Amino acid sequence: MYQSFNTIRRLPLIGGGDELGVLSDLYIDERDFLTAWFVIDTGGWFSSNKVLVRSSHIKGIDADGAAISTDLTRADIENAPSAKSEKTVDDVESTGWSPGADHAIYSMAGTSPMLPTSFLLYEENPDGVRVHTDSRSVPVAETHLRSASDILGYGLDAADGDFGSVADLVFSDDVWRLAYVAIDTGNWLPGRVVVLSPEWTKPFVWEHRKIAVDLTRDQIRQAPPLADLAGLERSYETDLQRYYGVPMM
Repeated sequence: MYQSFNTIRRLPLIGGGDELGVLSDLYIDERDFLTAWFVIDTGGWFSSNKVLVRSSHIKGIDADGAAISTDLTRADIENAPSAKSEKTVDDVESTGWSPGADHAIYSMAGTSPMLPTSFLLYEENPDGVRVHTDSRSVPVAETHLRSASDILGYGLDAADGDFGSVADLVFSDDVWRLAYVAIDTGNWLPGRVVVLSPEWTKPFVWEHRKIAVDLTRDQIRQAPPLADLAGLERSYETDLQRYYGVPMM
C-alpha cells in the first residue's frame, strides 16, 4: 500500500499498548529514496522531545489509519537516539553544523566514527583534481539525509517551463521508499493530482529546490487523470506507466 506523508504526519506511534509520540518527519536517503529514520516527537514526556526510529521498527498503519504501530516500547524510545544526533544535508548547509569534541558520532557497527565530507578542507592539485588536505585520518561518510518536510514545496520543471510544486510525498509502506511525488499544479489542472516517480525524473537539483523531468507540460496535462491520492492503485499505476512509456515496477 501507499501512504501519503501529509496523511501520516502527526499520527501517534503506538507500541506495547502505549502512545510513544507522534510522527514529526521522515529522513530520506537521497541515494535510494529509502526512509532511513522516522522522527518521533515524544511531546516532552522525557528529556529528548524528538527521537529517531529506524523504519525497520515500523510495522505499519493500523486498520483505521489512525496510528502507526511499532515493535518498540516506551523503554526503547527512552533509549533511542535524539533527532539532533543525525543531521540532514539542509541542516549542515544552513547552519554550518559540525560535531564538537563531546559529540557522539554515529557509525555502523564494526566501523570507525565518520565525519561528513563537507567538513574537510580541499585544494586542487596540478591536474585540477580536488584532494582533501585535512591531516586528520578520519574515515569519511557523506551526509545523504533529506527531510521529507523540506522537500515539500520543491518546484517542478517540465521540459518547457515550470509546472507546479511538490505538495505531498507518497511512500510504499512495505519498505518505506519514496514512490511518488504529488505535484500541486495550481491553475494548470484544477481538480486533478499529478504524481511522478523519482525514477522518471532527472536527478533532484537539491540546492535549487527543484525536480526536473523530460516531459512537456502538455504531456503531463494529458496523463491519465487522478482526482486524489486515494485513487493511486495498481490499475492507475499501470495506465500511468504505459502512458509515459516507463518500465512497469
